[in-house]
Amino acid sequence: MFIGSGEGSASVVPRPLAAVRLKGLILERALGAAGHLAALHAACLERNGKALLLLGSPGAGKTTLSLALMKHGFRYGSDDVTLVKATGEVEGVPLAPAVKEAAWAIAEDHGASLEELPIHVRPDGLQVRFVSLEKEVLAGSCPVGAILCLRRGTDQPTALEPISPQKALAELFRESRSANGRCSGEIMQALTELVRRADCFDLRYPDAGAAALVLAERMTR
Repeated sequence: MFIGSGEGSASVVPRPLAAVRLKGLILERALGAAGHLAALHAACLERNGKALLLLGSPGAGKTTLSLALMKHGFRYGSDDVTLVKATGEVEGVPLAPAVKEAAWAIAEDHGASLEELPIHVRPDGLQVRFVSLEKEVLAGSCPVGAILCLRRGTDQPTALEPISPQKALAELFRESRSANGRCSGEIMQALTELVRRADCFDLRYPDAGAAALVLAERMTR
């Protein structure tokens, strides 16, 4: 298949890689759009007018926890990339969530129907399926109500542990990038403003369903 951005030549991409490559191009264009300072490697959901950011390394469970939260009335913004605006607000890029093979069974437990969906391959060789979005997605930007650093482990109960704004800011810096690859003073100011308005936590959890229950209760207060 031929995949291109409409600027310059297109690339020939094997069919199993095409959807992942196309998603990457869409994200690159979104980051380059006017009004966005930076992108965070973070999932984004919304409830009651406030965004919930999920930060974590690959395998921390951002996608499966996002699916579980949608069952509790959260609107989906993104499972992977969140855009930061100069105002300190954020905006999701609501592309279909990509569930890695290791999490297919977990996603099925949270209502995703994956069995009949085609299998796609990422550049690193991991297989993914893209979940169809049937509920309303987040449109436009909104302030951040909470930032969660995911710490998934099977030997621990679900717990929200408050962290300092400084620690949360360090996590955001680590997970952020700009279109030109540099962190400007404007980006630092926007991220600082984002953290100033938000509640910041480590979320330690063994199961996405149990964690979603805790978060649904917390976000309705």
